[in-house]
Amino acid sequence: LAVKETLPAFETFVGDKITTEAGASARVSFNDGSFVNIGKSAAISIIQYIYEPDTKRLKVYIKALKGRARYIQFKWMGTGSAFTVESPTALVSTFAADFVVAVSEEETTVTALEGSVFVRNSYFLTVGNVLMQMNRKTTIGKKTPPSKFETLSPKDRKELIRELSVPR
Repeated sequence: LAVKETLPAFETFVGDKITTEAGASARVSFNDGSFVNIGKSAAISIIQYIYEPDTKRLKVYIKALKGRARYIQFKWMGTGSAFTVESPTALVSTFAADFVVAVSEEETTVTALEGSVFVRNSYFLTVGNVLMQMNRKTTIGKKTPPSKFETLSPKDRKELIRELSVPR
């Protein structure tokens, strides 16, 4: 699905690739209440989505292909749940968080806005990981562990949230 203008939430399916153009953004909403705000000139692919409301089990696996996207999942999840985002250089996991993944050709920057996220390199032989709390960011290059996290300034946080807000 190619998005040429800003779109509020719309229905998507496993296997869908959503790409936004330079002046567009989009929101992907899921049945469990989690959602992804996709920024300008960005692309994601939904690899897996399983939600079992009775057991509160949630399995989400998204590939971040390029650009910036904000991932928001705050509902309590049951045993065996996972919310995972993979980029060419990073693997990000959480149980409840609001975070941004920014993908370029050489590296990925992960920013935790709320909650906590676990970050490691997507290349399985690269040793090293980081557990980040709110207002922290790290950068992951090709075959390198995450950098020591940096504190996100209030100004940068506000700008990131503004940039990745999409009308409902």
